Amino acid sequence: MKKGMYAVLSLVVVMLLSAFFLPERAGEEPAEKKFFSALPSMFYMEKGEKEEAEDEGIRINVYHLKEDKIRSVPLEDYVAGVVAAEMPMSYQSEALSAQAVAARSYALFKSKYHSGEGCLSHPGADVCSSPGCCQGYCPPDDQQYKNAIKAAKDTENLIVTFRNHPIRALYHACSGGHTENAENVYSEALAYLRGVPSPGEEAEYENFETRKSMDITELMEAFSDEEDVVFLTDYPISEQMEILSLSDTGRVTEMRVGLTRMSGTQFRRLTGIASSNFHMEFDDENACVTFFLKGAGHGVGLSQAGAQAMALKGEDFYDILTHYYTGASVTALKDVVLKMPVDT
Repeated sequence: MKKGMYAVLSLVVVMLLSAFFLPERAGEEPAEKKFFSALPSMFYMEKGEKEEAEDEGIRINVYHLKEDKIRSVPLEDYVAGVVAAEMPMSYQSEALSAQAVAARSYALFKSKYHSGEGCLSHPGADVCSSPGCCQGYCPPDDQQYKNAIKAAKDTENLIVTFRNHPIRALYHACSGGHTENAENVYSEALAYLRGVPSPGEEAEYENFETRKSMDITELMEAFSDEEDVVFLTDYPISEQMEILSLSDTGRVTEMRVGLTRMSGTQFRRLTGIASSNFHMEFDDENACVTFFLKGAGHGVGLSQAGAQAMALKGEDFYDILTHYYTGASVTALKDVVLKMPVDT
């Protein structure tokens, strides 16, 4: 035991002598600074760890797809990055602010601060940077993203709540004129995700109405992983696909593909079409189908094109958010009880 103590004391003495009595070379740090930087790193936190420990604010664990890595990002920096990735920077400031509050709400709903499930595709992350899974995200470190940074700053610490809890603040590009009830797209009904009119989108969204054609070869490729779906090349394509049911807003809720039934949401995902609000026209001679589509995205929650239309009419982000999230409120984070995570 004594030998160990003597060894440590000897090491400290050597380091003191080296720091204060050896001559400094040109360009070297002063002796005092050189001494403290020479102490074993076990006595000090790494710079990043120290900054994180001193930062008492909320941080979001974000899985970056390009880096294949989880990073801890301050909440407000994350929000600015989502706005930069998810909404055109040319949109009105109130529309961008609405997007910022929605992004912040969604992140907290998914996060450890709300006992959220996190990103199921990437264990350990609250969210990932894939817009198809969680939310798009790109660090807004370029001048072109100044409006995203401003939107996050202008709405700092504001979230959308329902019964004083962060909501699953879903959003999409364009509803096609009317948003959809959550249960017609996802597995559960949520009181704040009800379909509402979304006027003015056709003037603000370039691809409000689109079309996409697919021949039978492309369809076979799209459904290649679905073992129950079989297309026949020698049978009329018009007999191989059928819309079985529509929601009140005109979206396809159930399809027949071959002999298999599936939801309109699954059909949209597999075919890659922009919306489940569509009708079909068949060309049996060329074994081809054309989808005539309205809107873009799943249609649930905030419509970004609708938010832009409302902002152009002079409505603010409070008006936008409470219109698209039925019965919800815009609340300061200090008024919401969040769970502080315990590191394990």
